[in-house]
Amino acid sequence: MGVELAQDMGSTPDEIRDSLHSLHAQGLLLIADDGSLWLTVPPGTPHSAANGQWTFVEKKADAPELTAAD
Repeated sequence: MGVELAQDMGSTPDEIRDSLHSLHAQGLLLIADDGSLWLTVPPGTPHSAANGQWTFVEKKADAPELTAAD
């Protein structure tokens, strides 16, 4: 995914990896239980869910399809 994003954005794979890692470390980009990639709002932040749980804002990528080799 990082290589594909790098090509689309005109960035290097290392720059994309660093950006994705930073977003994930802040809790703003998470992988859901089904393997899909989501933009999120962490609990306890101003825009989080009222019940103190994660807010999944926008699905950015579907879960990868598994093949027999996986």
